Amino acid sequence: MANWSPLYQYRRLILGVNALLDQAPAGRALFILRWHLAVVVLYLLWLLCFYFNPYYLLNAVVVRYAVWLSIGQVIGLLILLQLGRRYRNWARADFWFPRVMVQVHILTMAPVVFLTGQLGLTAGVLLCGGAVTALILFERQVVLEGLITATMLFSTIGGMIWYQVLPYAPLLDPRLLHNIPNYFLFYFLSTLVFALPHIIGLILFADVTLSRWKQRDVEMHLLATQDGLTGVDNRTAIFTKLNTLNRHQPALAVLMVDADHFKTVNDRFGHSAGDQVLRQMVKRLRLGLRRTDLIGRYGGEEFIILLPNTLPEQAVEVAERCRRLVMDEPLQLPDGRRLALTVSIGVGSKASWRLITIERLVEAADQALYQAKQQGRNRICYQPADTLPDAALH
Repeated sequence: MANWSPLYQYRRLILGVNALLDQAPAGRALFILRWHLAVVVLYLLWLLCFYFNPYYLLNAVVVRYAVWLSIGQVIGLLILLQLGRRYRNWARADFWFPRVMVQVHILTMAPVVFLTGQLGLTAGVLLCGGAVTALILFERQVVLEGLITATMLFSTIGGMIWYQVLPYAPLLDPRLLHNIPNYFLFYFLSTLVFALPHIIGLILFADVTLSRWKQRDVEMHLLATQDGLTGVDNRTAIFTKLNTLNRHQPALAVLMVDADHFKTVNDRFGHSAGDQVLRQMVKRLRLGLRRTDLIGRYGGEEFIILLPNTLPEQAVEVAERCRRLVMDEPLQLPDGRRLALTVSIGVGSKASWRLITIERLVEAADQALYQAKQQGRNRICYQPADTLPDAALH
């Protein structure tokens, strides 16, 4: 059963517009041409309603001419639409279709602005909303060309109105201005009918564009801060967090984790297998961490873990838990085989407000990792950062 709720239909429109933005410029132009045709048909229906049922606030002569003008516009737009469908695969379609569509839009909307008044709601929405929508859909050059045409056309009409060659807003009968309440209400509702399709279109395109911009911002942030292989923080991001924690945490521990004999894994099973092993290893490490702990990739098969507000004894416990999670169950290779893997972990820490640089903290953990490797791997070694001799720093 179809869902006709306004929210569901709006989401469908959003999906449609989102898909439209992925099309080539020619496809976007044809979509807007269809939208424009639907809007002109709506205008025609509105005019026909008062053509057959004259209303005292409308100029009947102008309505009659406007009906025939709208019928001509509908026919012209249908012809353009058929030509567009036929030649959409033309090599120059992406160049010419947007330009033709923008110019046709301006030329067909100019009579609407003239009939309803250049200072009215419809004119404002068409000028501002149309330009914004066009900037979303097409190249800036196409929009600038359209704005030049619109400026020249509207300035000409405005000048002719100023010199009383043309009347202002001739669709509404000016002789009935004394009936202000009815005149204003009818004028407002009528211009709303003319402007509403463009308002809806502008909202849709703006909503989709802002959503895409936010999504791209999230993606760019992830690319800048996340390791693409394992999904943990990259080196820059984890060191930024380490610097912040070092300033605000009196007790802070750093774990340096390195996969034992990982070069053998790459040489024997291939780099794709090595990548899968690293991803599984990271999952095991995460299982051993607390909610406040942070993990990042230091480089290659080496990872760095930050343990905020953690004393040395607690840090060793976390490191042991991580070591066992990796060691206790073999990891699975892409071909289905199982691989036993172990890790060596170096623990560096500070346990007071004493000023210690992040370089000293990392170096302490790195020195402890080196000791673990020298003592046979698959083990944990600890090095306090505040007792590390200055000569040991790189």
